Amino acid sequence: MTERPEAIVFDYGGVFTIPDSLQPEFEMYERALGLPAGALLQALGSGPAWEAVSVGAIGEEEYWRQVAGEWEGRLPPAFRRFRHGTLPFETINGEMVELAKRLYGQVRLGLLSNATISLREHLERLGWPARLFDVIGISAEIGRRKPDAAAYRWVAEQLAVPMERILFVDDKARNVEAARAAGMRALLFTTPVELAKALREMSLQV
Repeated sequence: MTERPEAIVFDYGGVFTIPDSLQPEFEMYERALGLPAGALLQALGSGPAWEAVSVGAIGEEEYWRQVAGEWEGRLPPAFRRFRHGTLPFETINGEMVELAKRLYGQVRLGLLSNATISLREHLERLGWPARLFDVIGISAEIGRRKPDAAAYRWVAEQLAVPMERILFVDDKARNVEAARAAGMRALLFTTPVELAKALREMSLQV
């Protein structure tokens, strides 16, 4: 049986949200712009402007000007809402919310997300993140983003739990590998069912 952690830190997007839920809308935009499938989401969620806005080095409006300014006038007004990033508009993974509720009180819980400054307001509107998580780290607020080791050290310090006693869960392999390199235990997220199975092997009741 695997040793029980003292804390679990989760990624937000792709773990508590379902990114594919936006795919039909973005495919429509890409057809209108003559872009290949996936190009628009990649442009919004990677590259120098995204990296800068997600550590608070530039604001959301400057990020939007750099990344999507050329497309904005050619697409429906609804497209502009993504200037805050896509996370607030992805469908919530209800199974993961229920899993986190079952974990609450058994271990300390944290959230560590690469996101723009607006994610805080979105999480506050949802309500349940503040009730479940002892620490919420948003990269644009803390000035550190995964896979930077400083991001993992920050959340460990806030939780007051040694790195080796923290389990980190993320849907991106590079962030999982970086967490392990920083001294945490880590799991690559695939499905709530698989995660629950792994947690039960750590003597957690989920």
